[in-house]
Amino acid sequence: MDTLSPQQVEEELSSKRLRARVGLVLIALGVVGVLWIAERIIALGTGAQSVPLIAKFLAFDTEGRTMVTSSGSLVLPEGLYFAIGFFLYILALWVAAGLAKALLTTGAHLMGHEVASVANRLRDEMVRLKEYLENRNK
Repeated sequence: MDTLSPQQVEEELSSKRLRARVGLVLIALGVVGVLWIAERIIALGTGAQSVPLIAKFLAFDTEGRTMVTSSGSLVLPEGLYFAIGFFLYILALWVAAGLAKALLTTGAHLMGHEVASVANRLRDEMVRLKEYLENRNK
């Protein structure tokens, strides 16, 4: 079995602490992201006009929705602008959900190493305790 010097043990311990802290920060950011997404979805339920991105597209008047072509002018329907704004809003929420998922999985992965090492140490200590109790009773 390879023994580590005290300096190597301290470096490994500080590395584990750093991974655990970074993992906790990433998980916290991911949870905040999920809560923000939930709040934005709830805001969408109160009406499309309350969402700034969609309201900006709905603010176009008839002149703003008029396209002038060589064959004449064409007024685009207001529903088209609503659909564009709604699509962009859902796309932004989808990107935010992907980022939140990435933060949560990366944080959990970093924390998983720490949890696994703690579980391994606990298992080793339980084996040592069992051996001690068996040898003590002999």
